[in-house]
Amino acid sequence: NLHHQIGIYAAEVGSYLKNLQRQAKRNEQVPAAEVLEAVDLIAYRNQQILTVSRFATKANFRMAAETATADLARYIVDYTNTVSAIYVAHALNLTVTNTSGGFEAKFKPIEVSMFIDNILNNSRKAGAANVHIQLQTLPQGGLQISFDDDGRGFPRHVQDDVSRVFERGFSTTKGPGLGLHHALNIVEDLGGDINAEPSPKGGARIIARIGT
Repeated sequence: NLHHQIGIYAAEVGSYLKNLQRQAKRNEQVPAAEVLEAVDLIAYRNQQILTVSRFATKANFRMAAETATADLARYIVDYTNTVSAIYVAHALNLTVTNTSGGFEAKFKPIEVSMFIDNILNNSRKAGAANVHIQLQTLPQGGLQISFDDDGRGFPRHVQDDVSRVFERGFSTTKGPGLGLHHALNIVEDLGGDINAEPSPKGGARIIARIGT
């Protein structure tokens, strides 16, 4: 099933690229917004391929690629400790605290995995040595997931409007500026919201709330 998903995502990437190639060969003037949208979609599908390949590579890790109904908090803990800690956050001192008591939800495991990987990858690029992930139940019954790191934090030019870090193409680490934008889309697809603020650890804090 996982290898089948890789084939689907790769085929979509090929389709986007062929369309751009066809337009270029015809010397068509392709609007910049259209090119950026295609690149964003290609980057998203490519990350899905990488995430699925980690699933398929990691022995004893069983999870369907399609939508699942399960304990989302437990899934985040398991994925972080058994996959992301090895393939994405291997250079980080990673700790996970789950006091939620469980949070049943309908979600796509691959996309939740991408959400985790994107934020941890951002912390790594920002020079963080330590990241603490905390999951807890909100008073109104939702799930809060917070990431605190001790990296460089947010530069001065974005401190007045930290929400800009979720804009497509916006980056403080010389990257393409898609990681946190994709994280925003994934959380919103779950019916939640995501925010950023300075962390007490001196770096950045990302807080996602789902089911609120």
